[in-house]
Amino acid sequence: MAITIRRVPLTPDRRSLTLPCVYVALQPDLSDTVGVDRESTKRNELRPKYPARLSRKESQAITRAKLITVARDHFLRDGLGAAVMDTIAEEAGYSRGALYANFKCKEDLFLAVIESATETSIDHLHAILNNKQSAKRRFEMFRDAIADRVTQPDWVVLQSEFQANALRSAKVRKRFLEALQRRAEAGAAIIRECATVLKLTLGAPPEDIAALLGSFSEGLALRQALELTRDAKHARRLALLCFDRLVSYR
Repeated sequence: MAITIRRVPLTPDRRSLTLPCVYVALQPDLSDTVGVDRESTKRNELRPKYPARLSRKESQAITRAKLITVARDHFLRDGLGAAVMDTIAEEAGYSRGALYANFKCKEDLFLAVIESATETSIDHLHAILNNKQSAKRRFEMFRDAIADRVTQPDWVVLQSEFQANALRSAKVRKRFLEALQRRAEAGAAIIRECATVLKLTLGAPPEDIAALLGSFSEGLALRQALELTRDAKHARRLALLCFDRLVSYR
C-alpha cells in the first residue's frame, strides 16, 4: 500500500487560512498488485494438472477390460479347467470382490473373453474393408485374415473344452449358444459387407459361409492339436482352400 500526499489549492472562502490545506490519501500500489498477480499466475502454471475423475461407469469398464485381458492369457495357458479366478484377480491388480462384481463365475468370464476376441477380429476385418487400397488387394488381405482366424488352434481347442462343459450344464449351454449365435451373426454380417464393398461372388448365403468356416476351424484345430495335420502351413493351405470354394473375387 502506497501513501500519496496531495496539496489542495486555497479557494476564496479559505483565504483566512494561513497555511494551505493538505490531506493524506491511502491508495493501493498497482505495481505491487501486478507483481502479485504475475506470481499467482506462475504458481498456477507450475501446479500439476490432474486428469478428470472417472465416472463409476468408466472405472468399471476399465476394470472389466483389464480382467478380460489377464483372463485371456490364463485360459490360453492353463485351459478352462485349470485357470483360477483368484489368481486372475490378483494378477490384474484387483480384489476377489471386484472380479465377482463383474463376472459371476468362471464361465461368465470365459464368454466375455471369447466375445472380446470376436469384436477385435471383426474390427480388424472392418479396418481392411475401409482402407484405401484396391479392391483386389483388400480381398487378399481379407482372405488372409480369415485364414489366420480359423487356424488358431489354441483358441478353438479352448472353445471345444468349453463346449464339453456346456454339455453337462443346461445353464452354461444356454449362455454358450447365445454367444455362438451372436458370433455367427457378426461373421455373416462382415461377409455380407465384404461381398457388397468388394463385389465378391458368394457360393452360399453369408450365414452358411460363417457356419461352415466356424465348423471347419474347429475340426482343423482339433486335428492340429492331435498332430493329425502336419504343420501350420498345411493347415493354412486347407483353410484357404475352403475359403476359395465359398468366396471368390469377380
